[in-house]
Amino acid sequence: MAAATKPTIVIIHGGWHVPESYAKLINALESQGYEVHVPRLPSMNEARPPNADLFTDSALVRSYVESLVRAGRTVAAIMHSYGGMVGSNALHGLGLDARRAQGLRGGVSHLIYLCAYAVPEGVKSMDKVEEFGHMDLVPLAFDIAEDKTCLHRDPAFMVGPGSDQKELEEYLGTFVRWNGQCMYQGSEHAAWREIPVSYVYCTLDAFVPLDYQKSFVEGMEKAGREVRTFELPTHHCPNFTAAEGVVDIVNKVVSGYTPAYMLCVRSTGEDGPSIIDHGPPIDGFLSIIHGPQHSSSCPGSPLIVPKKNIGTRLSSPITITTTTTTLKMRFSMLAATALAYASAASAAMSWNLQKSSSPSSDESEAYERITSAMTAAVARYGRFTDASKSIRVYYSPGVPTAEANYNGDLRFGADRAYMTERTAMHEISHTLGVGQTAAFDQKCAANDWPTATPLLQSFDGAGATISCGGGHFWPYGLNYESEWSETNGDRHVQMVDAMLKDGM
Repeated sequence: MAAATKPTIVIIHGGWHVPESYAKLINALESQGYEVHVPRLPSMNEARPPNADLFTDSALVRSYVESLVRAGRTVAAIMHSYGGMVGSNALHGLGLDARRAQGLRGGVSHLIYLCAYAVPEGVKSMDKVEEFGHMDLVPLAFDIAEDKTCLHRDPAFMVGPGSDQKELEEYLGTFVRWNGQCMYQGSEHAAWREIPVSYVYCTLDAFVPLDYQKSFVEGMEKAGREVRTFELPTHHCPNFTAAEGVVDIVNKVVSGYTPAYMLCVRSTGEDGPSIIDHGPPIDGFLSIIHGPQHSSSCPGSPLIVPKKNIGTRLSSPITITTTTTTLKMRFSMLAATALAYASAASAAMSWNLQKSSSPSSDESEAYERITSAMTAAVARYGRFTDASKSIRVYYSPGVPTAEANYNGDLRFGADRAYMTERTAMHEISHTLGVGQTAAFDQKCAANDWPTATPLLQSFDGAGATISCGGGHFWPYGLNYESEWSETNGDRHVQMVDAMLKDGM
């Protein structure tokens, strides 16, 4: 399977676990070319008494995955144990089909339950334990404190025999206390009703026994869902004991997903436009690019046309209208069906550089650098947020570095060292409210960031907090060039988007 066709993997971890608990599985997936995300669930933030639960976990995962699919990513979710409760509750409405129906890019292509809870709306984890008559085993299995946080009394038994002792100790050393109340909370949603489902039976599991696992699958099938099943002869922690087997199953699951291809068309000729080449696969979309013929790449910007029925043969005229030309074509191809758009969609964030009518050489060079920085910055913002803003950009040599305000004015000074994507992104955050609104100041003073703080903790761990000062925030405020990296750039936008959701 070519790397370009691989979905982004989001692992939704189980109780007591943290992202570090999945190191073996992460490494195995990354070695196969997958991009892997493991947000840390807030119910494992070690707060006592606990301050997060199933619904807090669900909100964090939903926000995290939303940021990926809004960026056009196709996501496959691997849900382990309790993670099945979280993923089922969090990912409803984010499936590829649901988003395509709205003309949106990206989405969740697969739900992969790994000896995980997959229940209907309103059902609790403990309901399954009670159904099988095992409630008397709960105090034997769990060490539950007065504040309701808990640990497993014999985690090595849960993992099962056969592991290297040193590796086992390191793995168990990642476990933390978990809010046991999560097991007594019912799911509000069931994403498996709308997103393709696979279930991995762990046949030796004594913690979520095979009978439980089969009952989850039977319940989904009775509800009319097709469930593709696999088996691993391992105990409850295949992320540690059978990582390669999990990766093999993931490969099989996602390989059934047919990507679209980027097509180039020749816009001249007696017979009208014709397909001349195709670029790399694009998950879930057909990208049609018009322009002169190229042998291996396409010029210009693509017109993105959502696919409706992968695998359907398309054989009908399509009219694509752009600002420069109207292309009419008839073509047949497998694995593609498309909608014709009367015009290309416009971005939610727009900007315009105010230029001199007779620019000096200094101004011309500055305009070129500023244009490059703003183009990259706005594109990155567009991948991770739906925030809308009209920004007026100026070259103002008297400004020491750069500055911006909430009314949408953004100014770059003469110092070329600040004409960068990092600076542009930092200043765009000011136009969206960072350091500019009373709500931002109030939320900073109260540390009241119900969406942004859990997101930050999924990046940096349970103890991470948002700091503010001088009209800025950190980490991920991109306040200095030394903070720049591709990852930090993405996280900056995700943090600003979360702050907007919090009412900045």
